[in-house]
Amino acid sequence: MVRLSWVRIVGCGVVLGSMAVVGLAAEPLCQARASTQRIEGNVLELEGWVTLTCEDVTVQAAYVRVDTNARRLVAEGDVTIVQGETRLTGERLELDLRTRMGTLYEAFAFDTPHVFGTARQVDRVDEDTYRLQGAGVTECRYRSPHWSLHAHRVRLKLNDSIRFTRVVVKVKSVPVLYLPLLQIPIRRERTTGFLFPRFGPNSQKGFFLEQAFFWAISRSQDLTLAGRWFSRRGLGLNAEYRYVLSSQSSGQAEGDFFRDNQLGTQWQARWSHTAQWGSWTWAVSADWFSSYDFIRVFGGDFARRTQVQRFARSYLTTRWGAAQLSVQADVQSVALGDGSTVLFGRLPTARALIYNYRIGPAVMAFDGSYNFLYRRQAGLIQAFHRLDAFPRWSLPWNRLPWLSVTPTVALRGTLDSHRQAPTGNVLEARPLARGSVAFNLQAVGPVLYRIYGLGSLFRLKHVVEPFVRYDWGHTYRPAGATPPLFDPGDLSTGQHQVAYGLTHRLFVRRTDPEGRGSPREWFSWSIAHSFQLPGSPLIQPGVPKAGFLQSLWRLTPTDAISLDAGLLVHPRGWKVTQGTVLGLWRFSENASLSLAWLYQRGLFFQDFTPVTTPASQQIRFSLTTPPGRVVQLQVAGAYDVTRRQWYNAAGGLIWNQDCFSLGLQVVRYQLGPRPEFQFHFSLSIPKVGNLLNFSPGLGGLYF
Repeated sequence: MVRLSWVRIVGCGVVLGSMAVVGLAAEPLCQARASTQRIEGNVLELEGWVTLTCEDVTVQAAYVRVDTNARRLVAEGDVTIVQGETRLTGERLELDLRTRMGTLYEAFAFDTPHVFGTARQVDRVDEDTYRLQGAGVTECRYRSPHWSLHAHRVRLKLNDSIRFTRVVVKVKSVPVLYLPLLQIPIRRERTTGFLFPRFGPNSQKGFFLEQAFFWAISRSQDLTLAGRWFSRRGLGLNAEYRYVLSSQSSGQAEGDFFRDNQLGTQWQARWSHTAQWGSWTWAVSADWFSSYDFIRVFGGDFARRTQVQRFARSYLTTRWGAAQLSVQADVQSVALGDGSTVLFGRLPTARALIYNYRIGPAVMAFDGSYNFLYRRQAGLIQAFHRLDAFPRWSLPWNRLPWLSVTPTVALRGTLDSHRQAPTGNVLEARPLARGSVAFNLQAVGPVLYRIYGLGSLFRLKHVVEPFVRYDWGHTYRPAGATPPLFDPGDLSTGQHQVAYGLTHRLFVRRTDPEGRGSPREWFSWSIAHSFQLPGSPLIQPGVPKAGFLQSLWRLTPTDAISLDAGLLVHPRGWKVTQGTVLGLWRFSENASLSLAWLYQRGLFFQDFTPVTTPASQQIRFSLTTPPGRVVQLQVAGAYDVTRRQWYNAAGGLIWNQDCFSLGLQVVRYQLGPRPEFQFHFSLSIPKVGNLLNFSPGLGGLYF
């Protein structure tokens, strides 16, 4: 027959029935339950299903021995320690009751949600620090885990970090990676330390290796430094600095310095900053680099590699009701097709705007500015001052629900400090005043519609919206004077044309049994055409006055599915110059499938006869499956049908399990005569993060 006894241990004293050994009452109260117990002097022995509870910690064992004189506890046989949702088991526990320091042998730990660990010996060094020997960690719940970390020694500091020494990463029971040192932060705050290295092959730049160091300077700023090496190109250094000056002011700066074996010393720098003071907003944005050749080789993704401009701009703006005041400085360098560059600058621009200010039934808008404009091309520099005023007035009329008419009158006056010289592409210091006047009349209607019944729950509404627009404009300037050329508007000499078109819309309304429901646009089709009227400066000899015919279609059967198509045709010979088809299907918020077809060819006229250039066709696609599934797929690419070559293509596959995520990505670029391949292989675990980052470096085509 089993006998159960209750024992209370007060500090280092024992209470058994009516017998007590006095201890320190200020120490925590512990209660013990066991099948049998023995007391010899200051030694208490408990056996058989022993359960010892001290505050929020419970210790279970087959045998417990408490020495109240030495204030030590020894537990043996299936020792289990439970605190909250953390469970720790072992074969033997030695504990100092005064300091609560101790050692657990042959330990096994479990922490929520599912982190498992083993250790030959666990020592509690102080209140927050544990030292483990012969330790292993995994997040897999299987007897033979998919992966595990094995370390010679582990130092665990609660709410801070875990440091592993001499780490071996195993897949199943096969070692795949050795790390001399691994430190993983476990606190919520950012932690200073080395990041996981990135490495991988590149078909043109050779093997890549990157090691980054993260410095958490303070709660409001951090710095990441990374060294990069390509076996065929050379060494580089990257720095990324992030900062938050206040709740209204923050920014980020990034720079690269690279010693390339072929291009020499190269660099790139990017900076963005925003700040607000009441109604004032200040923003800075810069993206500058040493050469376009460097960006084409080391730019990372496809959009970056094909970038044709570098810039630096800053603006300060504020707004009062319908008025806005801004000051801007802007410099940009644009690469041309022949390999040369053009540098544009507005240093500075002061601008005043008024948006749609109502004066009775009329609406007024105003745009006035001062600019110091700068342009440099092929060693030739042009710099001049410009004052510009652009008021506009419109009088909307929509008293009829099926018709709206809006006339608009616009004036523009410009004063330049210089003008174009009669010979040579130079400026002469002679002011030039010029102006323009424009009139526009737009009418939409009459709008016609008809409603069709499709059963008791559906209604279909067909809306027809015709429109016509008349534009007239004329530019005034002294005879023989040519303004300095800075933007396309400087070449404008006026206009005289009419445009007209028709739009069909289909709305579907589904009502519930109570008659509630809102309509949604299901289909739309628009067609528009323009025609140059007599006196238009755009009329050229041998070119028809009729412009292009444009048609657009849009089908949206559901909120998740849409299909768009467009066509640009010239009625003379009905030559198609542009065609597009775009389909989009959104599975969820972060998952979609898109497919696009693009068609384009040039068109010019010889004695009113249309002549076309060879056509080009391109197919673009992307597919992203929902994240968090067992298998996540990411695919994207652009294929030139005419040339039968890929511009870029990328495919990624992520395999998600309960204790790890395995990702593989392949990227292919075609920016030159030879394609370039990049690979990205990653292994991450939920509580640790990236354990392996096998990547070709300097960015990549990420989705």
